[in-house]
Amino acid sequence: MVFWELRKFPRNFTIVNTMELLERGAYYGVWAILSVHVVYNLGYDAKVAGLLNSFMFPLLYFVPIVAAVFGQKYGFKKMLTFSFALMICGYFLFSISMTIPLLFVSALIMGIGAGCFKPQISATISHVTSPEDRNKAFSIFYWMINFGSTVSNILIWFFVEPEYYRFVFVISGTIICVNLLILLTMFKDPVKPQPELSIFNELTKNTPVLHDRNFLILLLIYPGFWIMYAQHYTALALYMVDYRIMPMWFTASLLAAMNPGTIIISGPFLTKFVEKYNSLHMMIFGMMVAIVGFFLIGFFRTPAIFIMGIVVFSVGEYIVHPNFIAYTSRIAPKDKVTQYMGWIFLPSGIGLTIGGSMGGFLYAKYGEELNEPSVFWSIICAVGFVTIAAFIIYNLKLGKKLTQHMEDASVVSSRPFSMHLEKPSTAMFSLVMVPIVLMAGFSVGAAAYYRDETTGSAEGVSLVQITVTETFSGTTQEGSTTDTTIMFPEGKPLKITATISWSDDEAAGGPLAQNEPDTFHVTITCPMDDAVEGAQSDSGSASATYNTNFTAEDEKANAGDEDGNVKPHGPWTITVSCDEAGDIHTGGPLGVITWPDSGNAWTLEVTYDVMVPEDRLEEESSE
Repeated sequence: MVFWELRKFPRNFTIVNTMELLERGAYYGVWAILSVHVVYNLGYDAKVAGLLNSFMFPLLYFVPIVAAVFGQKYGFKKMLTFSFALMICGYFLFSISMTIPLLFVSALIMGIGAGCFKPQISATISHVTSPEDRNKAFSIFYWMINFGSTVSNILIWFFVEPEYYRFVFVISGTIICVNLLILLTMFKDPVKPQPELSIFNELTKNTPVLHDRNFLILLLIYPGFWIMYAQHYTALALYMVDYRIMPMWFTASLLAAMNPGTIIISGPFLTKFVEKYNSLHMMIFGMMVAIVGFFLIGFFRTPAIFIMGIVVFSVGEYIVHPNFIAYTSRIAPKDKVTQYMGWIFLPSGIGLTIGGSMGGFLYAKYGEELNEPSVFWSIICAVGFVTIAAFIIYNLKLGKKLTQHMEDASVVSSRPFSMHLEKPSTAMFSLVMVPIVLMAGFSVGAAAYYRDETTGSAEGVSLVQITVTETFSGTTQEGSTTDTTIMFPEGKPLKITATISWSDDEAAGGPLAQNEPDTFHVTITCPMDDAVEGAQSDSGSASATYNTNFTAEDEKANAGDEDGNVKPHGPWTITVSCDEAGDIHTGGPLGVITWPDSGNAWTLEVTYDVMVPEDRLEEESSE
């Protein structure tokens, strides 16, 4: 249906939408897998992935300011040619980048290219469509963005294995080559260049808008939502893979297709729903929905709820951003709408820049090091609650003042979604939710963490859990200890249980003889010298259990083998301690006779759960 609508517009409109579809497909295809590629294929941590995102985002949102003016001065076709040349170089350089400096150079080149591309396409659509058709034209334009993102990620999921994600950059570069061919053979500038244009004057003519203090505050509150949104590209895919939430076939690319796919399907229905209500109310409501989505993602690690969380967050995103644009367009004085709209990019750029690095460092701490991902997601939810409270306070103190002098105030103050969003108590409730959600995150505790940094890719190496039992025997004297060393098969140990059993010596001397029970306990010591000591027991059995989630630092301290296999984590020590050997007491004609018991024999059974590579297990079974 959308493609049929293209026939009703000028030829240039179809051409730029085709280029937009291809460019967004290339861009989102790369960004969907970038964090996973950097961490799993290149071996860096989430901090590097987060910083790389933070480095890229401002290029995409601030470069267009300058690029738009250059497009007017030198022509859209020249700027698009320059843009595509940079993107091609950036994508192909990304495919061979192995070091951090080269990754950032690639991001710089590609980011400037993508930033130069964005305003030329939007401006072309404005020039080749009539005011009456412009809403429909931009609806098609945004639909193309989501369609390109969805299709490209589904194709990458189907054709590219995670360990070969470097080829995604090659594919994206090739797609931009196709765009360059379309540009050079089909596209024509919709308006003539203006070589006499003053770049400085054009760049500074919109700055007076920032003298509007109330509008400036709005621009500084809204980045809170984009800090949340940044985790969709920074941490979400890593979290899904690190904690094995989805099956192995559900890769980062398929995950990335969920968000735009949800918007494509639900967008028409949501538009009819939200257009009836106050835009600021809808923004607040949309952020509430987005928080619910992240809460489901971070606190319930099951496939069905994880998918539900993605869908819920995507719905929240779709409600928030269009209503921010609508709200800005309505509160602006009629003679300054263009200037006001020129600044709507600012919150996105600020929020994504902060959110990328913030998410990378927080996930490195709570997701990689402490294995407490719920803490990470609770912090992201807390950012959302603070943003909601700020918007409610803004609406109470400043928002209504913005509309009092405007003719369109009735539109801005249209049907309220909920009167509770007009009350200070709702802002207070939102702030109270901050410590509550943080406490909930910390109360969940550690989760099973499956990344093995020496494998190159957790998605590329399928791990399976096996249970192994070994039996040992020995004798320990009273007040002494006996150590037993075990080595796991190549893999990641998850839980170790050591149980000893013994029988007290039979007392000689008839029915009056009595044997005091022996007392033992067991201690398990891991290769990193952390130990778990079991309780003392005189019942003939004692045990200890060690539940382990190795951190990235633990794993780096143990060298992997040259073949890149999942490595063992060094020797584990099981210590059997005989705390007391009970003496034997026998009654006789001369009174009670005591026979000392110097120790006892025992049997040790060690059971451990360990994750091993599936292919290694198959090799051993075939042998």
